[in-house]
Amino acid sequence: TLQVKPDVYEAGARVLHEMSVQHQVKNVTEYATNTLAIMVAAGNPRKIASLSDLARPDVKLSMPNPQWEGVANQIAESLRKAGGEALYQTVYKHKVADGTAMLTEIHHRQTPMRIMNGKADAGVTWASEARFQEKIGNPIASVEIPVSQNMTAIYAGGVLTNAPHPEAAAEWLSYLQSSDAQNIYRQYGFG
Repeated sequence: TLQVKPDVYEAGARVLHEMSVQHQVKNVTEYATNTLAIMVAAGNPRKIASLSDLARPDVKLSMPNPQWEGVANQIAESLRKAGGEALYQTVYKHKVADGTAMLTEIHHRQTPMRIMNGKADAGVTWASEARFQEKIGNPIASVEIPVSQNMTAIYAGGVLTNAPHPEAAAEWLSYLQSSDAQNIYRQYGFG
């Protein structure tokens, strides 16, 4: 068993700001954003153009499991923006019940694997995940979700109040906002 006392905690900005109020972290630094995208097979053989297309009976889905994947909350909001409660219920309830939608068992990175092996036609993931799959040469493409229907996550970090190396932690957070780090994030689809 390895036990390491961390210096920095990184998560969604909302979590970090709540931790700051509880005096668990200080110097909260927001450093990246991410939006959602519809991941599909290269060439988009099912011609999926929108979130509403996910409700089609001929489209098999792989979706993040709301029980343990926070991204499912943002996806639920996007589905509701695109088609109301009916679209959310179709994708996350009816299609799961009839077997045309599978929920992830481990992580949303199961979605590209399911698409590549033909078990799914599409799934909603972070745009950065779709970009990463394309970048490493997997036969994956993405369909952009309009801003009016999309969600934006903000990633942040903070120095833990009991950090053993607070100076190094502050330097790390500073680096995350540097032009070098920001260029790396942009290469992988982050804002």
